[in-house]
Amino acid sequence: MDWDIQNANSIHFFGDSLTAGYGTLPQYGWIYQISRRCPAIQYYNHGLCGAGLEDIFDSLSLFLSSPHENTLFFMMGGTNDILSGIRVTHLEKMMLSEINKLNKKIPLCIGIPPLMTPLSITTGWQTHFAFTKNNKYLKDYGSFLKANCIDLDILFIDFSTAFPLDNAWYSDGIHPNEKGYSKFADIATPYMSI
Repeated sequence: MDWDIQNANSIHFFGDSLTAGYGTLPQYGWIYQISRRCPAIQYYNHGLCGAGLEDIFDSLSLFLSSPHENTLFFMMGGTNDILSGIRVTHLEKMMLSEINKLNKKIPLCIGIPPLMTPLSITTGWQTHFAFTKNNKYLKDYGSFLKANCIDLDILFIDFSTAFPLDNAWYSDGIHPNEKGYSKFADIATPYMSI
């Protein structure tokens, strides 16, 4: 379905801690910042810290049981799955199946998660051994999402290439800091506001 921001009255955001705004106070999360920039639209953040793709799709499916007129849906996930060692091919298969179905039912925008910095090793999110492999998988996953969103005509926001890969923007190498979430908001606002 088409992403019609001009006629939208609400956007529901589903995802993991990157969507939730983990690492900062709520008023510094990127979705809250977008809501301050465009008060004409209601923004609902359903991000869940620690959520995997399956959790995110389960949460989103609850909203599909009733019609939502002039409502848009954003979804981003996969980082926790990769950090947990779930095979990228499994994620890609699940994501393609789900977004293919969802795109026929709801106006959908997919977020492509940002890459991780070495700070994620220091802060304990992953081992040095896993870092290079996990970032490669996250990059491959992002390329897969981008190609399939283009193929399926689904709007996407590519945080993996638009967000600076520099510790100055991260609180822990995975999650943005206050300045980083402001950058997230800058990247997403053109797609999320009137």
